[in-house]
Order: sequence, then structure tokens, then C-alpha cells
Amino acid sequence: VSTTLKTTDILSSLKLRSFLAHFSAKYKCQISEKRIKHLKKRKLNSFMNKRICFVYKNDAHPFHFELMNSIGAESFKISVSRNGGISGKILESIKVFSIPREYDVYVFQELAETAFSFKILNPKKKVIVLRDSGAYTWYDLNNKIKLKGRSKLRILRKRLERKIGIWKLIFNKIDGFIFVGDLEKKFVELFANKPNIVVWPKSSDVFIKAANENKKPPNLNSHKLIQIAAVRDKGRYYNKGIDMAIEVFNKLKRKFNDLELYLVAVDKKFVYNEGIQTFSYLSGNDLIEKIKECSLYIHFARGEAAGISIQDAMLCGLPAMVSEYTGNKYFVGKVSKKLVVPLDIGEIVKRIEWYFNLPLKEKIKLSQKSVKLMKEQNKTAKERFINDFNKLVETLYKNK
Repeated sequence: VSTTLKTTDILSSLKLRSFLAHFSAKYKCQISEKRIKHLKKRKLNSFMNKRICFVYKNDAHPFHFELMNSIGAESFKISVSRNGGISGKILESIKVFSIPREYDVYVFQELAETAFSFKILNPKKKVIVLRDSGAYTWYDLNNKIKLKGRSKLRILRKRLERKIGIWKLIFNKIDGFIFVGDLEKKFVELFANKPNIVVWPKSSDVFIKAANENKKPPNLNSHKLIQIAAVRDKGRYYNKGIDMAIEVFNKLKRKFNDLELYLVAVDKKFVYNEGIQTFSYLSGNDLIEKIKECSLYIHFARGEAAGISIQDAMLCGLPAMVSEYTGNKYFVGKVSKKLVVPLDIGEIVKRIEWYFNLPLKEKIKLSQKSVKLMKEQNKTAKERFINDFNKLVETLYKNK
């Protein structure tokens, strides 16, 4: 009986190994064919035969998925706590053991601590971190804290992490970075100098289609301002500069009685002023119609990586005015340097007055320039990323 059991066990084991080997070979072949077919169109070679895994937390931004799909990456989701904090970071790092090991290149959406742990456990794998939320931290580390409560404690914790060298340790272990906007790059380069690329977002294909179909021009002679920002807590209320927008509105209202401010995706509990309208959610043509009611888009962020909503508004022909700590000053400054402002209430008020008092033909020029810039960006963003990513992977494999 004993011998029979052992023979059965061995046969079962051999069958299982044979099945797994067959399945693995077949699976890899399918992946390879998919990637080669996808990438040969672009005449790329360095990551042609590299299997790429995109590790993301909870719900990644649609733009991130679009980038990863363009290089044939396969996605792996890690569910993490939305509360953050030290305990959340520890839990994120523990989940490193659930990440599949059969890939060559791993792109982590944020999750720097998890990427750090993964690299230690898998030193031969190439680990890249895609960053798009460090711009707030970069601002917080270099400016006076005006927040209270948990938000202030969060910033103090970040300053402590910087002082004791946690970020330097983590970032220097990562092989390379993809930065959404140059403010992200400035933040990481405080601690490490690693191979990297900077990518600027594009509007979603759905939004581009809707914007192209809506030929209605914006109401450039109105005194209506708009900001789109996902604000659900005090930290984002501060980071997105909603407090600045409201204070600017209060001062401008004394000179422009018909002044209105639309705040989209902003919780109404933060707004008490008359003349300010909040909208919990708008999308598609409803959002475009609201944008086109206005004369100017505003975004006075304290460290915004890019801000796709800014680009969406510009694509609709609405000029934008942003703070110098907003990544998309890169595009806004090309329309007019006067549309990039310091975080100073008095100066912002003066600039908006300047804009309101421009002749209509000058506003139309700014509008047309905004549309042209965004159409070019939307057309070329994906191909530029593919080429830049190709060069980044080549560099990582040369730096063995």
C-alpha cells in the first residue's frame, strides 16, 4: 500500500509539473506575440522581449492605464488603505509578497515603499516608480505650514521622514522613475539622481471626442471663473488652492458685481459664499457646457503635479491661470507668461483684473493658442511616452 501511494504521488507530481510547464510556455508565448505585434508598429526594440507589469493601488488614473497599455504592460492591482499613515505604508510593503515574479520590468504607480521592498527581494528585476503625487509634498517641505490637525501632522511626519533619510534610502534603491510633470522630478531629486523620464498628461479620448463635437465658443467676455478639483477633505482643499480661489473671489466681487465662481467636484461643505456654485460631479458634455459658460479657468495649487482638468479646459478654448506651483504652468506659460501667478492674493487679483479688461480679440487669441497647444499635446503624448520609455529601459539594462 505504501509503495502504491508513493508511485501515485510521483505520477501526480509529474503530471502537475508537466501541466504547469505547458501552461507557462503557452502563456509566455501569447504574451510575447501580443507585445511584439503591439510594439513592432513603433519600431521599438529595447523592451520588445521584456515582460512588463504595472503594479497599481486601488483605482489608478485612466491616463496611467493608457500609458501602460501603450507599452503592452499587464496590470496587477494592490488594494491599500486610503488613510495612509505609517501603518498604511507598512501594510502596503507587506503586500509585496503577492506580486507575481515572472515579469522583467515592474512599473509601480506610487507605492515607493512596496517597490523598495520588491527590489530588495528581487534584485535582478528592473523596478520603476511612476510618481504623480509628490508635488504637494515638495511644496509642503519647502514652505510654511498653514494647516492644522491631522493634515499638519501629516506634513510634520513627512519632514521627519526627510530628516532621518527614509526617502533617500528608498529612492536610491529604485532603478528609474516616470514623473508626471517636472515638479515630481524636483521632489525626487532632493534625495536621489536616477534615470528618469517626464511625461505630461493628455485628455481622455472620450473628452477629446466630446470637445471636438461641441463647437460652441467659451463666453470670454463674462466674469465667470471655474475650477475643477476633486476635493473631499481639508488637505486637498488646501493643496488644490480652493481657499485661495474663494479669497480671490471675495476681493474681486467688490469690483465685478456679476462675478461668479464654479467649483466642480468640490464638497459644498467647504463653501459658504454667495455667487459661488459647487457641483459634486459633472462629466462629458455637461462639464464642457459648464466650462464654456466661463471666461477663465483658475488653479492656484500648492504643488500640483500637472492637472488634467486644466488641459481639458484649454482644449475647450478656455484660457487658464495657474500658480507657479502647478505643473501645467508648462503649457499655460506658453499661452502667456502673465497667466502664471505667484501664490499671492493681491497679485492674483491684479492678474484676473488684467485678463477681464483685455479686449475680446486678445482673449480670443489666448483661447485659440490654448486649443492649438492641447490638440498637439493630445496627438503626440502617447508616442512620446513610448519612445521615452524605450530609452529609459535601454538605460536601465546598460546600467547593470
